[in-house]
Amino acid sequence: MRIIKIEHFAKVSKNKALILFLFLGLFIGAFVRSGSADIWKSPSFEHYSRALTLFNEGKLNECRSELKKSIAEYPQNVPALYLLGEVELRLGHEKEALAAFFETEKLYGWTALWSRIAYLYLNAGQLDKAQHSYLKVIKHDPKNRDGLKGLAYVLIEQGKETQALAYLGRAFQLNPKDADVALMLADVYEKNKEPQKGEAALSKGFHLTGDLRLGRRLALSLFNRKDYEKASPLFEKLLSSDTTDPEIYYCLGVIRRTQGDDTEAREYLKKAVSLNPDYYEASFNLGILYLEAKAPEKAIACFKKCTKIRPKSKEAFKQLGTIYETYFLDMKKAKYYYEQAE
Repeated sequence: MRIIKIEHFAKVSKNKALILFLFLGLFIGAFVRSGSADIWKSPSFEHYSRALTLFNEGKLNECRSELKKSIAEYPQNVPALYLLGEVELRLGHEKEALAAFFETEKLYGWTALWSRIAYLYLNAGQLDKAQHSYLKVIKHDPKNRDGLKGLAYVLIEQGKETQALAYLGRAFQLNPKDADVALMLADVYEKNKEPQKGEAALSKGFHLTGDLRLGRRLALSLFNRKDYEKASPLFEKLLSSDTTDPEIYYCLGVIRRTQGDDTEAREYLKKAVSLNPDYYEASFNLGILYLEAKAPEKAIACFKKCTKIRPKSKEAFKQLGTIYETYFLDMKKAKYYYEQAE
């Protein structure tokens, strides 16, 4: 089952991050013990202030250096600790990021922090710990969409799709425009052999957003259920935005063949093969159409291509044997291909 990865959970708008850091700074300024009330005039705050500027300029290594100096001056500096975790995360230092977030959590915890910790646990393959952190997020904020989505992803990875559905449903209800949630719902329902429920989510999301990933997945689901009447206009709509997807042309080729339009079916399949010369199914079906059109030479070219794509393809060898026997009365070649098909 294809599962949507959640790498984007770690990506945060720099502006939002800065707002959060400043908010936490005000929080500490209001509640630190009186003896530390002058922290904002201290060297710690000066290093932290420079770090914010460097972070906004994308100078992450320099920012990290200033943050470490700030923390050395004042170990309870929550904004500096959290920002250090963000910087380490962007630098690809996940262990260091997790350590910084842990230190932050000892002093103060909130949803964004637990989401970061959960993401890092998830990347490290520690699903139980990731689940625990996502549960913290949801407990603190039951409508946190990233928390619901992250927890659902963990549960799917653990093979607990039924439990995941409850959280995905809540996330989708809160934001039906979230394409990733709609795709995850489609995955789970497909595995549960309930594709029509997944199609409902895909259809709603596609209607609201026009996201081509949703439209493509919906069209393919309908195609796989052989609901060609609904799938065909969707594929045609997708072609108006993307003319480079061989699978769309292949599906339309199959649909046109079932509708009795062999000429258009051949054109779609030829386009699929031109975009992907190793597209076995497109080459094979094109060969069948050429055979039905009494064009054995063209059919032979298609089926020979199939044998190169999949050397153990018995069906393609069998077709070649039949063509040589029926159209050319060449029993020597026919026997050779029949033997390959055994």
